[in-house]
Amino acid sequence: MGDRHVSMIINAPPERVFKLYTDPGRAREWLSGVREVRATGPPDQPGSRAVITYRWPFTMTAEVLGAEPPHLHVQRLKELLGLVTCTTTARFRPVEGATELGLEMDYRVAGGPIGRLFDGRVGNEMATTVGEDLARLKALAEEQAGQRRVGPGGGGMRMRTPQPATLQGRAVRLRPVTADDAPRLTEILSHPEVARWWGRYDRDRVQRELVDPNDGTVTFAIQADGQAIGLIQYWEEPDPDYRHAALDLFLHPDWHGRGLGADAIRTLARHLFEDRGHHRLTIDPAAANQRAIRAYRRVGFRPVGVLRRYERGPDGSWHDGLLMDLLPEDLTDPTVEGSSE
Repeated sequence: MGDRHVSMIINAPPERVFKLYTDPGRAREWLSGVREVRATGPPDQPGSRAVITYRWPFTMTAEVLGAEPPHLHVQRLKELLGLVTCTTTARFRPVEGATELGLEMDYRVAGGPIGRLFDGRVGNEMATTVGEDLARLKALAEEQAGQRRVGPGGGGMRMRTPQPATLQGRAVRLRPVTADDAPRLTEILSHPEVARWWGRYDRDRVQRELVDPNDGTVTFAIQADGQAIGLIQYWEEPDPDYRHAALDLFLHPDWHGRGLGADAIRTLARHLFEDRGHHRLTIDPAAANQRAIRAYRRVGFRPVGVLRRYERGPDGSWHDGLLMDLLPEDLTDPTVEGSSE
């Protein structure tokens, strides 16, 4: 067991900071690595729950234990496997027209005596990550309050995102996604075969998560025969001790079976290995998505293990994921590849 405390002065009123802190729809804008937050019930009502899915293989559940808007919010966070449990108490204190946000974290690492050996490291990493998250929350709240501009030179709310280059594969071209791609990407994601794995995307979500992501994700439109046929993206783990990049992609089903998905993955993989300096890449398809898994195997990805009840599908049920990884020496030669997604 352990505890940590992080505090920050935010030049915005407590009402604004509290609302932003508790809004699950805004979590991706300031919480590191969050892919999705699914909430049931108001965020300031005791008993309300949320599932927080991260871009690396990690999921947390959150339960509101108490709230006194806009002064106090208490929740219990639990890693899906029960390895780490943390109760966070956020206090919002008015200070001369601003807010002092204090976050107390009371955490426990499972595993008895062995788990206690990791208490210090977990606590230190937790405090560092929370400090970075609160800095982004501060920038966002102050931008909303008219105190600062968000973006380059504006307080660092957005994670630093590498400027993507256009990448040429054997049959596909990967170019940075633009706002003009939003209608086509929304159309592709609405196809039942794509929505089965990616869930429901409307135009706003496409704009927010794929056209203009603010969590460090880099997105490319996959082009073939002069048209956009899908999307591929990557996210980089910033901790140098765990450095890697995680990939994901989708293609319109009309273009399946031609090796274009594998070509897109291989093209991006080379860029990440050779230009971005990575030594390991990961991807985590649904365990039931055998078409995707076959395509990833052709490129050289190897199964690491099944992530049980890893992701909640569009129907609300939990399904298994398959963690796969790729090292530079695993990348296959495209001249010996057959057809794939």
